[in-house]
Amino acid sequence: MKHMSKFAFVLFLLMISTGYAFDAHAETVYEDEEGDTTVDVGAAVKVYAMAIHQHLPADALHAFGMDTDSTFRFLDTRLWLGGKGRSWKFMVMGQYGMADFSSPPPPVSTGTSMLTGFSLAPQVNSLPLQYYAGEDRGAPWFIRLDRIYYSREMGPFSLTVGRQPISFGTAFIWQPMDLVGPFSPYTIDREWKPGVDAARLDWAPSSTSEMSLVAVAGGEPCIQYDTSCVTVLTGHFVQAGEIRYDSGLSTVALRGRFALWGADIGFLAGYVRGDGVLGLFFSYPWKRWSLRGEATLTRDLDDADYPTYRSSFLRGVLGVGYSFSKGQVAMEVYHNGYGTGEYGDFPVIINSYRTAVVGEVVNLGRWYTGIMARWEPSARVTASSVLTVNLTDPSFLAQATVSLALTDESSLDAGGFIGYGRKSSVSGLGLDMRSEFGAYPWTLYVSYRRYF
Repeated sequence: MKHMSKFAFVLFLLMISTGYAFDAHAETVYEDEEGDTTVDVGAAVKVYAMAIHQHLPADALHAFGMDTDSTFRFLDTRLWLGGKGRSWKFMVMGQYGMADFSSPPPPVSTGTSMLTGFSLAPQVNSLPLQYYAGEDRGAPWFIRLDRIYYSREMGPFSLTVGRQPISFGTAFIWQPMDLVGPFSPYTIDREWKPGVDAARLDWAPSSTSEMSLVAVAGGEPCIQYDTSCVTVLTGHFVQAGEIRYDSGLSTVALRGRFALWGADIGFLAGYVRGDGVLGLFFSYPWKRWSLRGEATLTRDLDDADYPTYRSSFLRGVLGVGYSFSKGQVAMEVYHNGYGTGEYGDFPVIINSYRTAVVGEVVNLGRWYTGIMARWEPSARVTASSVLTVNLTDPSFLAQATVSLALTDESSLDAGGFIGYGRKSSVSGLGLDMRSEFGAYPWTLYVSYRRYF
């Protein structure tokens, strides 16, 4: 009850601090006479409430201090300041997040994302621009700078330095090339991609080609307990305010993309968190159709400094989409070379750093198919759904969301997840998973978001 009181109190303070101005827009606080230079401020509030029903055995849940049925609430607030001129732009965005569980979730990791569709784990960043509190698993909270970057254009070149989002994936559901601050296909809120500490140089030698060189300074994330910050991977005690650069968690990559015969094709090559990675992608639009594919080959170059299930693997996806006047449908086939058909190894993959900490791989099996659909029957209503099937188990996960735009600045969403497959059991050796999505909870949620 005290956690919910804190939750409501923080929301109340936020409303008071903004004058309860839920009908206001992001404001331009400065504009020069020519209109070339502007500075804007903005904010957003998102509130989520969930009901969770788990299918894991009660003995296994009780070992974590969890219940079969539970509730989850999450408050996400953001404030930002941004500006742009003829050849430059900048952004600073702060984020405060607070969760409240009726029964404690698993330790902050991918397990929390599996339960709620959110990742409450700290990011793999080197700069101490975040604080994750871990004293109370039932009510974790964090505060961080999710964006702080400056970008400048210099002829065909563009340089961006600071904490920024970086996206390389192009496919519909699974994106093997999205290796830097990746999004899970099962993340509910995908509006803002997590920022990473990076420098990015883009070069457009022509209107049909672009090269991007990206350097990311990674570091082992840590969770604050009283006066100490404990690193997630090694369990070391560090100072919360110190820079935690780790070459094994950093990235240097080159990406090229070219327009050729109506298609968009490209490559990715580099060093990604201790791995050598080669990747290819393409996208070919034709009338209302779109064919997309991407694949990456990963090889561990650091002899698995952190727990990993495979040191060398291939991941690839091929999909086709069709757009119509009020929506889109798409279907994909995905190969996850990091996964397995051995159910007994599922917990090993879940606890590997690629899954639990980085979020590079979120699925456990090897072959999948997925179908997604988006429909906008009116200007204020949007419905979307995704069905993903593990062909190895077999098991499936169905997701659906309906969004109602209350005003131009606010919306109300409702949705859920339903996983189906063989249920897990408990043996003398621990949790025995018999399918991937059969272990996922059933979740219903509602959310309200407001921009001002």
